[in-house]
Amino acid sequence: MRIAKTALLTAGAIAASVVLAACRDDEKGRPLAYDKGHYAGKADTGPSEEARRKLADRVRNQSGLDSASGGTPGISGVSSSADVRPPSRGK
Repeated sequence: MRIAKTALLTAGAIAASVVLAACRDDEKGRPLAYDKGHYAGKADTGPSEEARRKLADRVRNQSGLDSASGGTPGISGVSSSADVRPPSRGK
């Protein structure tokens, strides 16, 4: 009976230490009450010039406005005589 009591107390102490150790320092002191309609966090920063340039390049490439077609929307420089077979009809 004494061994079971000691084992139970040891297991309880280990469980309590795990639970208490799980509380991270950055979570301590965080706000628990919030004001409706008021953001209390850090202000957002805008994207950097390099990020803007990369995004503009992606938009230009995906919209078909590249130098291969001379900037014509919808034409991305792909040949219209590509070897594409028509869809097969069900028999």
